Formats: sequence, structure tokens, C-alpha cells
Amino acid sequence: MTAEHHTCEQHFMSNTIQQPDGIFVVRLPTKIDSKQLGSSRLSAERRLHAMERRLENHPDLKVQYHRSMKEYETLGHMTTVKPQEPKQPCYFLPHLAVIKNTSTTTKTRVVFDGSAKTSNGLSLNDILQVGPIVQPDLYSIVLRFRTHQVCFTADIAIMYRQIMVHPLDRDLQRILWRYSSDEPIQEYQLNTVTYGTASAPYLATRCLKKLADDNKCHHPTSAQVLRNDFYVDDLLSCTSTLEEAINLQQELTSMLNTAGFTLRKWTSNHPSFLDNIPTELKETNQILSLANDNGVTTLGLLWIPTADQLQVRNNTTQVLPFNATGSTKRKVLAITASIFDPLGLLSPAVIAYKTFLQKLWQDKLQWDEPLPI
Repeated sequence: MTAEHHTCEQHFMSNTIQQPDGIFVVRLPTKIDSKQLGSSRLSAERRLHAMERRLENHPDLKVQYHRSMKEYETLGHMTTVKPQEPKQPCYFLPHLAVIKNTSTTTKTRVVFDGSAKTSNGLSLNDILQVGPIVQPDLYSIVLRFRTHQVCFTADIAIMYRQIMVHPLDRDLQRILWRYSSDEPIQEYQLNTVTYGTASAPYLATRCLKKLADDNKCHHPTSAQVLRNDFYVDDLLSCTSTLEEAINLQQELTSMLNTAGFTLRKWTSNHPSFLDNIPTELKETNQILSLANDNGVTTLGLLWIPTADQLQVRNNTTQVLPFNATGSTKRKVLAITASIFDPLGLLSPAVIAYKTFLQKLWQDKLQWDEPLPI
């Protein structure tokens, strides 16, 4: 780890507490004094107006966005505050809608922009420490996922928002919002770790690591899984027997519940594993695979529980209609780029696409020039 990483770790250990109900409370790790931030309210207000215009043009999106913001309020994840005091360090996060049609829970998410510049060119993310990576890499997790007979996956429901930010830091997470353009704009503060801020991934995953460390004596197996088989909020794990898998599921659920985390979207290659899990916590709306079977997205891959296979989605038909008479260098590039393979598992096949594209460059073909026979 770098010197900054060590500083960030020390900051976390010195300032992180758990409330009586087990919920983690963290401080934002800054590397520059927050007083150095310039003004950000005017910029956030302009972004709000732009967001409102977009919502007016898309009524369905407006309903979903308002529902998400109301959920933030209802759950206590954001609260109204008085306008900022002149000398008080404050940062206003612009926010926007991100649509993810493949999600089986929340299609529309509110995302906050911690990289928006203030009047002096500094953003919140500029003054925050990113922190070290505290979880294993994807490749290791997926390899371990294939080593035993009984496999299962789950994720933590709204993990970031289950971790509270200390009240002293919440003025760095203010937003502007209103439910109607006829209402005055109100100031809110976000009370939880916020997606879009530089330190959020570290703070969230570090809380999981601390929870594992605190339980390694009483629950050594599940604590080890918590440390080694999670990638951010996604769990991919396996055991040798069904009995071990069920015990592990119960221990993990209980351990995470003590800190306010809920494991959901459970699925497994062994049907009996799901028998004692409540229906609302099971993965339901599963995604079609290449073989037209049912599967769920797993770290950029497709896992088919019934066949216990990892697959990669064929995105070519979603990109461009590809036919022999209309083939161009632009279409070849689009189709090659559509293959989402973050682990490089398809490299032996994808390299053929890329060498073909390289040949098109060597032939000095234009982007939309028909390819020669």
C-alpha cells in the first residue's frame, strides 16, 4: 500500500464506530481541508433545472425518479437542512438518473456527481482519499466459485446506504431537490455513504472487512467468506456439500444482519439450497442466456444455475444489424467493442475479431466504406 493508503486505513480505524443497532458510522477520509472547496450551489442548481427538463420530457422516468427520492427521505437517507452558513464548508452534489434495464430490482437509480467542480476548480472527489482495494480481484473470486459442487450467489441490498456518514461530514453531501417546479428549491443532506463519491467503494468494502475481522473467532468460516468471496456487494461462493452451503447461508445472513446489511437475490445450482429462503429474498426475474435458458448476471458474466455454466452474452444483435452487403469498418468495430469480457476469458476468440479489424486499417478503408468481398 502507498503512504496515502496507510493514512486512509488509519483514518478508518480511528474514526469508524458502530451504533448500538450495529450500523456502521464512518468519517469521510479527506486529503485536503474541505475549507479549500469553492462554491458549488449555483452549479448544482443549474444541473437540477436540466434534470427537471429531462424528467418533464419523460413522464415514466419522472415517476421512478421521484419514487427513488421519496424512498431516500422515508428511509432517513436524506433530510432537509437549513441553507448553508457563509463560513461553513459545504458541497452540493449534482444528481442524475441512470437507467439499468437488466436490473431485477431497481431499474432507475439516482447517481450523485462528486466530480463536479466548484467555483475554484476543486471537486469533492479531489479532496477525498480513494483508499486501498481491500477485496480480492474478480478473477480469483470467479476461479474459487468453480472449485466446489454447490455454488450460490447473492448481493447486499443498497449496501452503501446501510452505512451512515458522521454528522460532521454531511454538509459535504448536500443536494438540491424539489418534487415540483412550482415549489421552492430545498436543501437536503445525504446521511449515508453515497455512490459517486471517490471514497464510497473503499468505505463500504472496508466495513465488510471489519465485520469479518470482528467475527473471525466466533464464525471463522463465514468470516473468511465475507473477506474472500465478495466483490463490492456481490457474493459468489461455493461449498462441497448442500448442508455446508445452507449453514453458511444462515451464518452469513445472521452476521450481516447485525450490521444492518441484508443479503438478497439468492440463487444456486442446487434447488434444495433455496427451500428455506423467503421468496422475496430469491432472485426471480432472471435473464436469458445464449442457450435460451435462465441465468442471472454475475460480475459481467452470465451464470446459468440450472446448468451451472458461466456464459458471456452475445450483444451483436443489440448493437447493429450485421449483414454481408452492409458491412463496414464501423460495424466491425461496434460488434467487437460490444463483447463485454472483463476477465479476458474470451481472449483467444476475440483476438480474431481484433486482427481482422487491424487488417481493415492496413487496407486504409474508410469508416463507412463497404468492405471488399
